[in-house]
Amino acid sequence: MSDRKPRPLLEAAASSAPDDVMDHLEKLNAHTRDARITFDEPSHKYFLDGDGRNVTSVTTFMKRFFHEFDGRAVIRVHGSRWRATPGHKYANMSSDEILEIWETNRVLQSSLGTRMHERFELFYNIPNVDRSCRVNERTGVPTSGDANSRNDGAFDDTDSSSETVPEYAQFNRFHSVHDVRPYRTEMRIYDTELRLAGSVDLIALGRSSDGFAMYDWKRSSKELSPDAPHYGRVCRPPLSHLPDTAYTHYVLQQNMYAHVLRSKYGIFVEGMYLVRFHPTIKDYELVEVPRWDKEVQSILLCRARNLLAIRRFRGVALSFARIHALYRGVRVAKRLKANPMREW
Repeated sequence: MSDRKPRPLLEAAASSAPDDVMDHLEKLNAHTRDARITFDEPSHKYFLDGDGRNVTSVTTFMKRFFHEFDGRAVIRVHGSRWRATPGHKYANMSSDEILEIWETNRVLQSSLGTRMHERFELFYNIPNVDRSCRVNERTGVPTSGDANSRNDGAFDDTDSSSETVPEYAQFNRFHSVHDVRPYRTEMRIYDTELRLAGSVDLIALGRSSDGFAMYDWKRSSKELSPDAPHYGRVCRPPLSHLPDTAYTHYVLQQNMYAHVLRSKYGIFVEGMYLVRFHPTIKDYELVEVPRWDKEVQSILLCRARNLLAIRRFRGVALSFARIHALYRGVRVAKRLKANPMREW
């Protein structure tokens, strides 16, 4: 038995790639705007010119149009039925115990999704990657042979499992079918006027000579379809005509990224795609994202009004501070005149 200590999930994924591989496409297809934006993984914050106060992530801003998941409200509605159903997995659990299970699962699924993204980023940064390339279906790292072979030693594959990971097998099938020509991975983009930033999973060369395609990897058990159930929940104004679903969120996010790429980077996105991988589905799902130009304009207007309100608030606060300082200065001056020996 090996005495090798298991490494944390994300550390293992990050350490598997040589430093000169993960940024291969960034160096090959660098943009002049790249140097101004950075991303801090622990805090999940973007920094523009080293200042995190000047920019908000698109993901964070988009949350204002959707309703947050309220676990306790769900339990209040369904809890009595769960507890009255013999054999139900939540039958003998308190509300706090159910919430703890949900949070533990959320953290686990998030970690698995992050690991999957890192494996795909690594894969597409391999120089001269083509449709014959594969990832190891146990570990997700690129291989030099068939999908389950040991790699050629360039990557750390020592965390190998004996079982195939469905997401990696699905990815191999996706990559073998679709002619994806990678241009940039995890490209950080920003708009200084809107003070918004985000990261695009994969930008690939498009069908036309000056066009590009955008891919968003999703490790999700939720159906990514315009017909996905929404149980009567709709987005907040001005998007209340849209159902409050994961699909809606992802489509809006992709359209916002496409807008920033076109207006600030000169990158015309001719096609947008969600690619879903998950153990609960038989195969990957490729979903073409529609263009929602009207909704994007509504979001841009909302953001402009939001920034204007912030500027006005700061202006009022600054004016108040200046008036207060001036008033205090006048009072101190009068007191000094009356009693010059006292310190105020």
